Amino acid sequence: MNQCAEIFNAHIDWAFTNSTHNKNKAHKELYHLLRVQFPFVPSGLLQTVRDNALEAIKATKFKSIPQKKPTSGWEQREKVRSS
Repeated sequence: MNQCAEIFNAHIDWAFTNSTHNKNKAHKELYHLLRVQFPFVPSGLLQTVRDNALEAIKATKFKSIPQKKPTSGWEQREKVRSS
């Protein structure tokens, strides 16, 4: 899940830098770079994370910076169960 958080945050940073939440522009500028950086993340997951990140920007209208934390709720529950 750390990889998904990094991909999410990369899209958020790009959106604020370019002042847009346009998915086509984000895809053209980031997709190949992120595929090289994260070769084991399926392309469909990368696109889904992109869409979620840009929709988060669209929902906040650039008034706040949504950031994804490196761990998910599932990972936290697994840590509690194993304790």
